[in-house]
Amino acid sequence: MAKSKKELDKDLMFAKIMPALSDNPFSDLHGDDDASPSGDSAADAQPQSAAPSAAPSEAEDADDGDLAALRNRLFARGGVLHEEMCTLNLNESIVRRNVDSVIRRFNCCGCDRCRCDVITETLNQVPPHYVTGDSKRIAQYEAEVPEAEIMSALVRAVLQVRAHPKH
Repeated sequence: MAKSKKELDKDLMFAKIMPALSDNPFSDLHGDDDASPSGDSAADAQPQSAAPSAAPSEAEDADDGDLAALRNRLFARGGVLHEEMCTLNLNESIVRRNVDSVIRRFNCCGCDRCRCDVITETLNQVPPHYVTGDSKRIAQYEAEVPEAEIMSALVRAVLQVRAHPKH
């Protein structure tokens, strides 16, 4: 069944807000729930019939997998560089790449709120280091950045968020 104008507007707004995501992950996850029973095609009916036959724990695992994949794509800003010119804060890239390992090492809460708080606090402590170039040049710049100051700021931020979580 064709999407309504409201659904198309949602997809368009999502594409504008999240340009890093090439496709709308939400249309796949919840598109079957909005479809009317009278207008289902054979292709639409197959995923709906497969879902009830799955065990509840398998369905929850699939939902967790979808959520984890979406979370990784949302937090992967700057992780995928194309062969075109781009501007990137190298310190932010280094912080995002190392935040999960430091959170695990210091036994801090790894929820989205705490993770974002750690990233924010770290980036507020270190000066920005913006570069412009293609993926090869940015990789060279990243190799030249001394990570000791960034990692110490990341550890301080993790300890601060662990001591005073906002949830």
